[in-house]
Amino acid sequence: MSDAYQPIPQPPPKLLLGNLRDVDPEHGIQSIVDLIRRYGEIIKLQLPTAHKNGNLFVGSQKLVHEVSDQERFVKVVQGSLNEVRSIAGDGKWPE
Repeated sequence: MSDAYQPIPQPPPKLLLGNLRDVDPEHGIQSIVDLIRRYGEIIKLQLPTAHKNGNLFVGSQKLVHEVSDQERFVKVVQGSLNEVRSIAGDGKWPE
């Protein structure tokens, strides 16, 4: 495998709507699971309310642990969530 970066797979986005029509509003989670099965264990969806670079979804526990590694990735906590964090902590689950 090459060390070069590979683009994260995603369904082709539509103008203005991005990938909004790829997610069934009645079965949102199942739609994302189906997209992960089709495109791979990590996918990007461009949604109208999402960050300009899109939202990433991971479909395996291994990747969840990897992207949750605070030594490798920074959590961006803003607004009212930052206030909740000051009261409740950083959201780590006991092991």
